[in-house]
Amino acid sequence: MSVILESLAGDELYCLEEFVTSPHGQPFSWKSGRKIRVGERVRFVSWYEDQHVSNNPVCWMVIFEAADGKRYAGTQTYFVTAECWHGLRKYFGRQRRKTAEAKKTKAGSQRSVTRKKQVVVSG
Repeated sequence: MSVILESLAGDELYCLEEFVTSPHGQPFSWKSGRKIRVGERVRFVSWYEDQHVSNNPVCWMVIFEAADGKRYAGTQTYFVTAECWHGLRKYFGRQRRKTAEAKKTKAGSQRSVTRKKQVVVSG
């Protein structure tokens, strides 16, 4: 699952991990930095190898355009394609529903057990 291999310029990507980045080509600064949030939709522009971390898998950087129209860069592992994002949402949505249903069932069975343990004393 590599957005670099699976994406063309203009394709929609989704962010998987929150991070802060400055506009592409500018040195990092908290003042000019922008927080990219999980689930944020961006547009793929291009990619490059960051020579500062070339011995590391995070060296492959994605250049993307955010909603503010500016271009930023982030490591490729922070992004997935739209198809992958929708698949993840569907999968985890099902898991969440299953968990909620299991909790309801468990809570319901605990209530019935509690009722069975109660002893009624008449006077």
